[in-house]
Amino acid sequence: MTTITVQVDNEQNAALLEKMLKALSFVEDVDIKAHQPNMVEEPKESYQKLKKAIDKY
Repeated sequence: MTTITVQVDNEQNAALLEKMLKALSFVEDVDIKAHQPNMVEEPKESYQKLKKAIDKY
């Protein structure tokens, strides 16, 4: 198993990345360490566009 640490510039992008990673079959676990307790919900359109792009690969 390999662990990757990623820093994201804001909570909105962190929430989007978390959802994307959890959707991948080969990702075992996603551990979030946020400096602020409240994550901002991202627009669903952004998630859908990125998910479609990933699904193409």
